Amino acid sequence: MQRRRLLRLGFDLLLLLPVAAAAAMVARQRSLGPSGPRTLRIPLPARGSASFAEQAIASDPGDGVQALSSRCPHLGCRVDRLEGGELVCPCHGSRFALDGSLRRGPARDGLQRLAAQADPDGTSISIRIDA
Repeated sequence: MQRRRLLRLGFDLLLLLPVAAAAAMVARQRSLGPSGPRTLRIPLPARGSASFAEQAIASDPGDGVQALSSRCPHLGCRVDRLEGGELVCPCHGSRFALDGSLRRGPARDGLQRLAAQADPDGTSISIRIDA
């Protein structure tokens, strides 16, 4: 009788596996937030500086504000700091100019440019993020 109960338990667990996997996928989708484009507002940076947000960077290399993706093209880490006038990826040390161009790898490409518009208040920039 004990063997039968053990087999039944194993069978029940096998049936629950796809349900658990589906629930995990739904939870992950919800944690990613809404799909589709959205807009981030970031404070305008000073000339020669940058402002950072979760998925975007507003930078001013001296000839106007630019909007860049904060995702490093190397392995997707978040570029989140400015050192010596360069945007730096904390994962493997790729460095980018304030215009997003690659200065030093291991990344092989510069940061992606994003669509942006200065806000009417003159203190921030709205950056379009395509999810």
